[in-house]
Amino acid sequence: MNKIDKFKEFKKKYQYISKHNKFVKKCGFDSTILDIKVIPIVTIYKFFKNLLIRDNTQLSDDNLILLIIYILAHKFKLDFKKTNLLHDNLEHEIPDFKILKKRFSLSLDNLLIISNIVYKDIDVINNFDKFLNFVDIYKIIDGVNLFSTEHNIGLKEFSFIIYNKKENVLKNIIEYLKINNFK
Repeated sequence: MNKIDKFKEFKKKYQYISKHNKFVKKCGFDSTILDIKVIPIVTIYKFFKNLLIRDNTQLSDDNLILLIIYILAHKFKLDFKKTNLLHDNLEHEIPDFKILKKRFSLSLDNLLIISNIVYKDIDVINNFDKFLNFVDIYKIIDGVNLFSTEHNIGLKEFSFIIYNKKENVLKNIIEYLKINNFK
């Protein structure tokens, strides 16, 4: 049974990787720019999928991947025309695109901030290229994913954890990551 579960997990990871590569090529982006390590991109897709599930938001895997590719292309300041074309396509394809775009972008920013806080003794992760290529970034994302699952935090809440200082969610996530050795 354990082997079946591992095979299913591997198959899902492979699907994310192959779709990611296919969509990067289809959008016309230079694949070397968005050619990030396999583990972080799969971890990011799984993380956002889980956040969406907790918010009861329906988004196909294809649209999830395209939305993240769009946000990364925007953050990396890739070809403006191609990024804008992808934006227009997603705007017509995805209901509530503008809201999801904002929440995904804020959530990625929050992951970068959390990583900087956790790894402040080792290195400063000052941009998304460094963030996505950081050796242990998948540990941070997995830890944040576990924390958000345990506390039933969805995309809506996670995207505003920095601004919601009353509940100290950010502080609790950092403590959780340090206590459970996700560093």
